[in-house]
Amino acid sequence: MDGVKRWRWWAVFILGALIGSQFACGGGNDSTKANHEALVSRIAFGSCANQTAPQPIWDAIIKFDPQVFIWMGDNIYGDIKRPSKMFGKERTTGPWKNVPRFVPTSQDEMNFKYHIIKNHPAYSRLRHNLNTKIIGTWDDHDYGLNDAGKEFPAKVSNQRLLLDFLDEPLDSPRRMQAGIYTSYTFGPVGRQIKIILLDTRYHRDPLSSDGTILGSTQWTWLEKELNGPSSAITIIVSSIQWS
Repeated sequence: MDGVKRWRWWAVFILGALIGSQFACGGGNDSTKANHEALVSRIAFGSCANQTAPQPIWDAIIKFDPQVFIWMGDNIYGDIKRPSKMFGKERTTGPWKNVPRFVPTSQDEMNFKYHIIKNHPAYSRLRHNLNTKIIGTWDDHDYGLNDAGKEFPAKVSNQRLLLDFLDEPLDSPRRMQAGIYTSYTFGPVGRQIKIILLDTRYHRDPLSSDGTILGSTQWTWLEKELNGPSSAITIIVSSIQWS
């Protein structure tokens, strides 16, 4: 699985390069970084960043020098994965499974895992690069529990932890809403790029139900975003695969 995860990093990284070089139609940063209307030619994407594993990919990303970097989810692995056991007192897999394979950790442990990533030397260089705007959403393992949805009790506190990790301003609307979905529009008029970040966890109904992934409020918001002012290109970021 570690090899698969590394390939996923490279795949989204190359995808970002292709989008940036082919369309070159927007990007930039907020008032704390580079010109918000500056033209962007390089976008990088990343996910599945196990904080306990080596992350040489950061050196390649820094060399690529993206104007926008997008965290796509599993920015840390905050939950605990128990060993696979089919027999014994505690069985995590198989037909006689009696305990969950994944269990959540404490808020302090989640915060510590974010601290590891945030203070990784190479990622720190990216964070402090005034030419790079870092944005992102989450998936299940940084949400706090494998395959969790709206029933997860720690989602409110973990939302704050993620936004702290992303250096989200204290007065950001994302800190006052239920869920971390948001959008950004970068670039000069006529060559703007819109990036929509979905939250596929906070409002998701149980997997066994015929329910919703985004929830009614987020669906309404998404419809307004898609029907809003036009952009040269719109990128919708989902932390899960859609079919």
